[in-house]
Amino acid sequence: MIYRDSNIKRPQDSQPQQVKDIFPHISPVKERDLVAIKIHPGEYGNTTHVRPVIVSTVVDLVKEAGGIPFVTDTTTLYKGMKLNAAGLIEGAAMNGFTHASMNAPFM
Repeated sequence: MIYRDSNIKRPQDSQPQQVKDIFPHISPVKERDLVAIKIHPGEYGNTTHVRPVIVSTVVDLVKEAGGIPFVTDTTTLYKGMKLNAAGLIEGAAMNGFTHASMNAPFM
């Protein structure tokens, strides 16, 4: 986990650009690696999660490195949409985490 300032002052300081800048220094991705990108898509309507545009930036970088990315999360023990896989996938899609927005499947 790396924390970066999310308050940008210049376009080149945007969150997607920060991800692009740090990725070469932390990525162990090799050609044909199957890469899980673990995210927290939140419950439906929640706004305290990483945005799909950031996830799609990571997906694109993994693909450029030769990896095969997919996006995932874990179910939860509390009652809510994320209690089972079907609800987790549906809730993620409702919050904008889809193949179309990230260029990778959510599983």
